Amino acid sequence: MTDEAALNGNEIFDLVQESIVIRDLDGRITGWNVASERVYGWTRDQAIGQVARELLQCAGGLIAGADAAVRETGSWEGSIVRVTAAGNKVQIRTTWHLRRDNRGDACDIVETGIDITPQRRAEEGAAACRASLHQCLPGDGRVVLGARLLSRQRHGAADPAQRRHGSRRLFRPPIPTSSAR
Repeated sequence: MTDEAALNGNEIFDLVQESIVIRDLDGRITGWNVASERVYGWTRDQAIGQVARELLQCAGGLIAGADAAVRETGSWEGSIVRVTAAGNKVQIRTTWHLRRDNRGDACDIVETGIDITPQRRAEEGAAACRASLHQCLPGDGRVVLGARLLSRQRHGAADPAQRRHGSRRLFRPPIPTSSAR
């Protein structure tokens, strides 16, 4: 591999699409990639040296539990809410790994994360729609909708016009033919 083609660690670090935050054992940020800048809004220069839980305004109890778990087992995975530079809350699905030096001593925690805020908002919106639907329909809603669909299938399967208009066509009076006049 030529020198021009070789990537150093920082370049590789910035190619990764997931947020990567490296913290020392006191919680100070020592590594911050471009994806972290996109997710959280702080530049690398602004983040390096800051205490992660203060910069990102993490919930203390959850972070303390996660920190204890990663130190005990070597890794932790979960979902946490953080605050961006703009003051917006973001939900992050994250994995933390304890990194050890050559002697086997813990040296830092490497955290990868993905912003799942849009998915969570979509899930909340879908739940709100389901709740609205349940208020409008008797029972759980599936029975009424299922009966309507079944009725349309039974009565309109052979006639494309009837499938388009549903069961409304069943209730129209017959059109008189010229022989009936």
